[in-house]
Amino acid sequence: MPFQSFFIGPQAKYIQVDIDSAKFGRRHHVDVPILADAKKTIIALTDAIDQQPETGWYQAALKDKQNWADWMKSFEDDDETPLRVEPVFKQINDMATDDAIFQVDVGNVTINGMRYLNTDKHQRFTTSGWYATMGYALPAAIGAQAEYPDRQVWSISGDGGFAMVMQDILTQVKYHMPIINVVLTNESLGFIEAEQDDTKQPHSGVDLIDADYGAAAAALGATGFEVHTLAELKEAFAKAKAADGPVVIDVKISDLRPIPVEQLVLDKKTQDPAAVDAFVKKYHAESLIPFRQILEDEE
Repeated sequence: MPFQSFFIGPQAKYIQVDIDSAKFGRRHHVDVPILADAKKTIIALTDAIDQQPETGWYQAALKDKQNWADWMKSFEDDDETPLRVEPVFKQINDMATDDAIFQVDVGNVTINGMRYLNTDKHQRFTTSGWYATMGYALPAAIGAQAEYPDRQVWSISGDGGFAMVMQDILTQVKYHMPIINVVLTNESLGFIEAEQDDTKQPHSGVDLIDADYGAAAAALGATGFEVHTLAELKEAFAKAKAADGPVVIDVKISDLRPIPVEQLVLDKKTQDPAAVDAFVKKYHAESLIPFRQILEDEE
């Protein structure tokens, strides 16, 4: 957990379970090292403990999670333009096979991939967030398709990351790899833009110009689509199912930052009402309920 110093109390005790003893204490002091398989260890611990009664806090947490899931799902058929990301990921999830491999680039797309991809069943998801490796998804998809030629493989990128490596569509074409490449074009290095906002810096070096990546992909020999509306999005994904070889679907999305859950401004009882109103309006968060309120209702 590379970001543990931000989220875990300094007095917390650490138990590290690993099959490689050389990794004990690599990131943090370990109070109890266990040389074992993590899954087997969790099962053994679960079998050894007593079931605890459900608390009001636990029930509130479940309702809070459901409120969040319902809020995200409410935008899946939103037809505003530029498009939100939820309709795009709905199309991806609907088209994905049970053993699909998702290679997700770095930036806002990483957050959105973690939130919206239904990576259950036997699907796999990789990214390279800790190293900020923009341009990761497309070449990672090539590697995945080469290793697993019979599985469906996706690359999902922002326009910044895709533009850095898009020439490798030629590799996909050359080896006739049926990779589905989705580009989320917001004409910005959105994650860096958000960091600059949070640290009160002026925007610098984050603006990108638009391009028709679908047409560019077609010029490289792939099947390409440029998408602006919900109807065009559905049409592109329907045609992508029948495509022969690699596909690039360039979706023009809003530059709206993924809602920053680490700094939600939703509770008028504990936060500035004007700031709450501005935050709710910006992120269309009217149906998100403050956890404090849910917890009070449970108690």
